Order: sequence, then structure tokens, then C-alpha cells
Amino acid sequence: MIGGSLVTRGLVGPRTVGGTWTAISTWTLPAVTLGGNITGNSKNITGVAYFKVITGGYGVFSEVDNSFVTISGGADGNAGGVWAYGKSNVSTPGYVEIYTTNASAAATKRLSILGGANQATATWTVCHQDFGTNYTSYTEMSAPGAGAANTARIYALEGAGDALTDLCAVFQDGTVVVFAEESTPLDSPLFTQPSGVEVKHRMIKPHPGLIQEVLEYPGGQTFVIKYIEYHDADKIAANTGCDNPLPEGWEVTTLQERIAKQIDILAKREQNLKSFKAEPNDIPRIEAELNEIAEKRQRELARTS
Repeated sequence: MIGGSLVTRGLVGPRTVGGTWTAISTWTLPAVTLGGNITGNSKNITGVAYFKVITGGYGVFSEVDNSFVTISGGADGNAGGVWAYGKSNVSTPGYVEIYTTNASAAATKRLSILGGANQATATWTVCHQDFGTNYTSYTEMSAPGAGAANTARIYALEGAGDALTDLCAVFQDGTVVVFAEESTPLDSPLFTQPSGVEVKHRMIKPHPGLIQEVLEYPGGQTFVIKYIEYHDADKIAANTGCDNPLPEGWEVTTLQERIAKQIDILAKREQNLKSFKAEPNDIPRIEAELNEIAEKRQRELARTS
């Protein structure tokens, strides 16, 4: 047992201690080397200059899957930061969000990357993308279908019957426009016809769901310069004078069906957020996302007006 004050005492060599240590004044520890783990006991550590992680080690992570970890600036955490969610988080499993401050110095979500899916979705919000001298690349995929209100989706698709790549856009009502195509076949009239040849610009309607703009060359050769696909029920019904009826299996949706689909997606997201047990610093972010969902719902409902 060590008696007296330890203010001027030195401890050298192994010591065995236990119980609860109570400080009668501030303790200042010198440089120490840990021989085991430290348990925080749900307490805070303040005034840290930085954390240094060993090579090949971990950064900051949670051992609880239904949780989240944040790294953010500002006294109240309401500034630029990163939020990372556990793989079984009730609200957003495996989700990652990046925030920066807006003109009012409030944290604003700029990028969110969904988890819990083989194909993740990254969403930029209140943010312009500047690629500088770089470029974007698209790999051929299945047509993604219509998105939410006031949106358009750009994607690459294998052209029908030619194994070449088309660049397409699909709009909120399901209309698809093919606006760029890969190099044409070697026997195309673009290559075989001479410069200055006169061509006819014709519109062809193979069926109510498809309109083609076609160049017709002498001798009957043709080249399609633009495709427009329609999947909205009203537009298909209005498209008369077509060569054939709508093919079996062609996707047709009504405005109400598209709205209901997007409202259902928003409702599930809203339910997850409301069931999430948020920490005090997380409440402003949750409220901001709920407001964003409400705004998106209003935009969807406005499509009927």
C-alpha cells in the first residue's frame, strides 16, 4: 500500500492496482504505451489534436452493426462531415453520406451512397458536378425505366440487333430517346453513298410505342438517325397512323402508376427514418431528410395538376 500524496512520488517497476481512482485535481499523463484496450464507458474524449492510425490498421469504426459513425467539424457537429452507417442499421444499412456547409453555415447533404444492394445508387444533392478535364463513362446496361418527378436518366444500351452501343435518355413519363450511336456498319449508306447525295428525311412509326427519324438514300437504303420510345399510356393512345399494333410485352404505364411507385419508395424511406433512434446531434439531419422527402412527395403529387 502506498501512503501519502503521489504529487512528488515516483512509481518504478510493475504495480498491481484496482478499484476506482478518484482525482482530487487534474491529472496530466505523460507519454504512455498501452498494453491493452481502453473501454470508454460511454464517456467523451475532448481536446484531442489528432488520431494517428498504424499502417494496415483501422480508422474509426463501430463494433455494433445497427449504429453509425460520424466525423464532422464544428462545435455542434453541424458542419462538413461524413456519416457512415452499420450494415444492419434500421434507417439506412451500409449507407454513406457527405456533408458540407451551405451559405448559412449549416450542414447540407451533398452526396449519399446507398448500401444494402448489389447495385448502389449515389445521389448528388444541391451540388453541381465539375469534371474539369476528365470524362464520364457509361457501361451498357438494361434500360432503367422512368425516374422520379422532374428527372431524366442517361445510360448506355446495346443497340437493337447490331451489338453496338447507344447513348439514351429516359424521362419521367418513360419516354426514351436514343441520341447518340456507336460507329455504323461498314455497308451503311453513310459510307457507301457519295458526298453531296440528296436524301429524304422521313418519319416512320413501326408501332405506337416507337417513332424513328430515317434518312432514305437513292436505291432505298435507309439509316435511322433518331429513335423515340414511348411507354406512357396516354402518348401511346395518341400515336395514330402506325404500321403495326403495339408488340406484346411492351411496357405501358399510367401517370398514376408512376406516381404511386415513387410515393411508395418515399414512404418506406420516411418510415425507416422515423423509426431510427437518433442521437441529439443526428436530429437536424433526420429532420432535413424528412423535409426533403416531403418536398419530393409534393413534386410527385403535382404531376397530376
